[in-house]
Amino acid sequence: VILGPWAVQAPAPDAMRARLTALPMFDGLPPARLETAERKSVLVPMEPGQVIIREGQPADRFYVIGEGEVEITQLPTGSDQPVVLRRMTEGQGFGEIGLLAGSPRTATVTAVSRGTLVALDGPDFLELVNGLGVTSPFVDLQFRQPALVD
Repeated sequence: VILGPWAVQAPAPDAMRARLTALPMFDGLPPARLETAERKSVLVPMEPGQVIIREGQPADRFYVIGEGEVEITQLPTGSDQPVVLRRMTEGQGFGEIGLLAGSPRTATVTAVSRGTLVALDGPDFLELVNGLGVTSPFVDLQFRQPALVD
């Protein structure tokens, strides 16, 4: 049986979900794993002021900003005033530190604007990177610097 070109054509890409697999940290991963991750990802709307990740909470998802901007803050030891670490915008990812290190969230991420996040549940993220040596530059820094983004 000859199926023709329809059997091998990739589906039309979803531009929003493609932001997930376009991250440099996933360079070199097998295409089948990337496609699976895109299919398993969900789009999550965000509103200004919405807390996406709260410092100290269990790590449960990895996020990529599809549209919008977030601010990352961290509460220094012995302080009750959070420090702004940085802002992130479209095409940037966060939430990998806790998932890769198996630790609680190291920072709070709050939406600055209305937008959309591409979210991948923790087990799906770990399945994507399992055994392939994928790490975040932030994981290596986690044990050297107190202020990190998660």
